[in-house]
Amino acid sequence: YKPTCEGHPGQIKKAVKLIAGASRPLLYIGGGVILSGAHKELRALAETLQAPVTWTLMGIGGFPAGHPLSLGMLGMH
Repeated sequence: YKPTCEGHPGQIKKAVKLIAGASRPLLYIGGGVILSGAHKELRALAETLQAPVTWTLMGIGGFPAGHPLSLGMLGMH
């Protein structure tokens, strides 16, 4: 089983617009970052936005815990 995991262009544009318009963005990541191997992209996004990053239990390892923008894990679920 290999699902297609591509974003819809319209939804991506809408997300970019919302994030770009945020006055204090926060990135709350989960296991999808791990599964997709998007560690570098996440770090680049966080650094570009200067947005703090927090994660779920399944997102541990998706962003460096020692990074200045890291908030660590937020709760258990």
